[in-house]
Amino acid sequence: EFAAGVGFRLVKEVVETQETTQEETTTTGAAGGTAITITTPNSLTLEVGECKELSATIENTGSGNGTVYGISLQGAEEGLTYGLISVTPPFTLYPGDSEQIKFEICAEKEGSWEVKICALVGGVNFCSSSITIESILPPSNITQQNITEEENITTIEVEYMEKDGIYEINVSSDIGPLKGAKVKIVYPNGEVETYTTDDFGRVTFTPLTENFQIVVEYGNLTKIVQVEKEVIKGGLTFGRILVDVLILAVLMIIGIMLDEKLI
Repeated sequence: EFAAGVGFRLVKEVVETQETTQEETTTTGAAGGTAITITTPNSLTLEVGECKELSATIENTGSGNGTVYGISLQGAEEGLTYGLISVTPPFTLYPGDSEQIKFEICAEKEGSWEVKICALVGGVNFCSSSITIESILPPSNITQQNITEEENITTIEVEYMEKDGIYEINVSSDIGPLKGAKVKIVYPNGEVETYTTDDFGRVTFTPLTENFQIVVEYGNLTKIVQVEKEVIKGGLTFGRILVDVLILAVLMIIGIMLDEKLI
């Protein structure tokens, strides 16, 4: 429906041309005994529950006067509300004159609409090119909180411990344990295992080999730790050697004690 000028009907066909750039489109055609141009943006994006201004420019590029009796927004269906907040018809555009047309657009639900801004000029309903209005869901509070945390974190630290072949990795940052960090275990053969830290910034796993690399990623931060177990010739670790030496020492002591008793 028209914001003003209800009751007018079309009296002639409009022959129009369009010029489109990346951001806007200009539509020119004959209306009301003169040439009228409407320039509009190609698109408008807003969040559900948000209102934004949609503006266009209407100009008399002909040689005769053009009286605008009504302005409307066509294609605004369910979920999209609007109101005219600029100049109110009727008004006259003299050759070379222009006016700003502004609507307040509000999105009540997620969706997409193709709308046109139309002006009733001297009995001709002259419309702009299509404008794509898209309504999107606002980011959740959790997402916004994560973004804020990532902005505040400047360093990450990685610690690990091993018991009976099971590793526990602890990832921390400037603000404490780091939840949601990506932990990659990279093996010498190129194989990669990926984990995500829990609420305490922790990951527990059993590695496939003794030597591997820990790569921690969070936002644009990365921390790399190399894990290597020193191996003694023959495949024995220092720990195993110490145990063997201790057992040998105990056996020697027992042998000496037995010898003394026999004597």
